[in-house]
Amino acid sequence: MKSGYYFFKSDTGRSMEELVDFPDYFTYSLESRIKPRYERLRNKEINCSLAWFLNCSDQRFEERL
Repeated sequence: MKSGYYFFKSDTGRSMEELVDFPDYFTYSLESRIKPRYERLRNKEINCSLAWFLNCSDQRFEERL
């Protein structure tokens, strides 16, 4: 959980309010889900909520991009 929080605060630049609004963030794997998806969004310059990019299947995520 610490590494997920550290990544959230140091790398994403998102507000704590967003994390409070989506506590399920901590249920997702940092290495296999959060980081790869976050990098894809950052590379495409897509700004969206945590729920939008985490709370869906891999297929649905690809469709959204």
